[in-house]
Amino acid sequence: MSLNDTILEGDRDFCFRYATTKRRMTVSIDDKKLEKFIESLQRIEGELQLLSEEKKDLFAEYKDSFEPRVLREAVRAVKARMRLGDSVSQLDDIIAKLENKMSL
Repeated sequence: MSLNDTILEGDRDFCFRYATTKRRMTVSIDDKKLEKFIESLQRIEGELQLLSEEKKDLFAEYKDSFEPRVLREAVRAVKARMRLGDSVSQLDDIIAKLENKMSL
């Protein structure tokens, strides 16, 4: 074995150790990122559940004053109108024509 072979063998060993260490570091960093993601997701899911329960309670609180079904439909209609933006006037025209034709 020549001096060059010995240096190459040592370089190969160093490269292997470096790559293995780097892989371990990458995995542990990825594990920490994944753990942080999961914790954040669980927190958000919990908050969404609480908000959903609050929304349900809000509708229940006003059920004596308004029919919940009608109130929900009104909220849905307002959200749809907001999504349409400038096209709301076209929606109103179409609804008026449909109401005229369908009420006959």
